[in-house]
Amino acid sequence: MSDVLGNTSTLCFNNHVRGESVWGSHGHNQADGGHPSSVRSPSTPDDAMPRSLSTSQQIQYLDGDLFPAELIPSVVNDFLVYVYPIVQLVHRPTFLRNFRDNKHAQDPNFFALVMALCAATVAHRPEKLVEYQNAPTPLRMQSPLELVNYCYARSVQWRSARYYDEVSHTKWTAAFMFYTSFLQVGEVNKARMMEMEAILFARLLELHRISAYTGLNCIEVQLRKKAFGFMMHGYVHQELQNIRKERVAFIDCSTLHEIDLEELLPAPQDDENITENMYGPYDITQPSLAAALRLRIELFLTAVTEITSKNRRGSNGAHCRCTRLIDPPSYVKHLYSRLHELKYKLDGAPWYLRQWAPRELGEDVSRDKEFQIGLLRADIHTTHLWLQTCVLDHLEHLKPAPGALSPPFPQEVLHLVACSQWEQREEVCRQMLQVLSLTPHVYLEILGIYLIHKIRDVAGPLFSLLDENRENLTSPGSYDRVKQYLKEYSEKLRHLDRSGKPNFESLQTWVDTDRV
Repeated sequence: MSDVLGNTSTLCFNNHVRGESVWGSHGHNQADGGHPSSVRSPSTPDDAMPRSLSTSQQIQYLDGDLFPAELIPSVVNDFLVYVYPIVQLVHRPTFLRNFRDNKHAQDPNFFALVMALCAATVAHRPEKLVEYQNAPTPLRMQSPLELVNYCYARSVQWRSARYYDEVSHTKWTAAFMFYTSFLQVGEVNKARMMEMEAILFARLLELHRISAYTGLNCIEVQLRKKAFGFMMHGYVHQELQNIRKERVAFIDCSTLHEIDLEELLPAPQDDENITENMYGPYDITQPSLAAALRLRIELFLTAVTEITSKNRRGSNGAHCRCTRLIDPPSYVKHLYSRLHELKYKLDGAPWYLRQWAPRELGEDVSRDKEFQIGLLRADIHTTHLWLQTCVLDHLEHLKPAPGALSPPFPQEVLHLVACSQWEQREEVCRQMLQVLSLTPHVYLEILGIYLIHKIRDVAGPLFSLLDENRENLTSPGSYDRVKQYLKEYSEKLRHLDRSGKPNFESLQTWVDTDRV
């Protein structure tokens, strides 16, 4: 494991040895911003903690018997190595400086952020729980869910009465990270509530309006653009998979028409090349985590609209719900354009994000970064195929009813359309299996419940072919191929889905007690 923080044997707390408040002033908070042999393990840099105090000088603001304070640096280390690549929501140099200065012992908002990162680490890498339980000062919790609940309870315990009167990227990040953590451990209803809090902060911060970025330094601009990208992930889910219509969207379709998506994409420079005053040079030939994240954001946006300036997008660039009902043929045309653009979106991906990219990226690239780029590569390619499946689902739902097409031969036309869509589905399923087979298992584990849902969404439509009435829509041999695909998908899910919980995201998981 890469020791990003240096010496983690002792956690430091400053300015709290004379009976002062653990949190000090509640002033305005500024932005903070064992692998398989086939995968190169993260390395161990030599940077070290600048200083440490004795345990007697530490304020034990955590329950020592449950989550020892000495464990926090190790958990944060693991977050930065394993989880940060897929949720790049802190500026690493700034965050590490604040963490080493023990800001989490002085600022309740930064403490909440640290708790959220700890929760995300165990939610994404549950096998780390055993390592923490066997530490010299062991963790006394028995499951990832228990730790996520504990971290959330501790984070809200120190909120002041005016918590919602001041907004910051730090507060948004804490809410969003708890949302992803609760989702990872199967607590869907808690995840929904945390998503609502993240949406509220995102709207108040006006992440979707480039004019609201005026006056912010380069670090804060980059953080907020990344935050906008993650909020748009949720928007795309809401557009493509909000079956019960219970989810609240970050923005609406009319706002999507107004915003400038090109301006809101994050810069491709990594955190170490961005300071408060400037963006450093960017070499397109060198692997970049930020560039990979930007590509993933572009994939999500491409599924629902064109990624161009609002002045060049045109009236058909985004499709509103009302126009879908009024003019279904226009919406079908829009979906086909989204599917076509998605299909070839990765043709222009950087060399290190291509499906056949080498795992070893050169002598100048650290083992940490190779591991992290590999993780993002797996995320990008599985997301690329899953989004195509979502668009195909909508096209199949909107297929014309028999007799809706004018002569000649309307049924033949319908048959050709259905066959074409099925062939595309079968190809997406084949490619997904290929990606899963070529990807080291540790990457798939870290992607967690999101990947499991994507696999189920891609594989689910295959069951419809087992109905003999649909076999005539496919090419010769499809029936046997589909049975083999389903067998392989089941085997993959058996190894990946260790939660023991079914997917309840599209079901009513709450109880209206007034109706009981």
